[in-house]
Amino acid sequence: MTDEIFFEGQRFISAGQAALLSSLTRDYVARLARDGKIIGRQVDRQWFVSQDSLRTFLVAQEFASNIRRNALIRERQKEYIKNVSPINSSTINPPTATTATQF
Repeated sequence: MTDEIFFEGQRFISAGQAALLSSLTRDYVARLARDGKIIGRQVDRQWFVSQDSLRTFLVAQEFASNIRRNALIRERQKEYIKNVSPINSSTINPPTATTATQF
């Protein structure tokens, strides 16, 4: 059974249920609601959050994470290209063959 409540015709689920659905902790879900990052209401000591609001928040976080990841990839590629000089065969001295000496 899920813990849910309706406010103004909108379905809210408990922070604990939201945590299970989102792989976040109950306390973090409550903090997101308290900080206004997701829509939430506190009833007594229990937080209830809009599942749609939580889903929107998670999608936005994933999108932002992908943008940061791609920017970091591009930055590392530029660093690699800048720091790795191309191998030029004229600058490499081939190893000299050593001759075996006879005793």
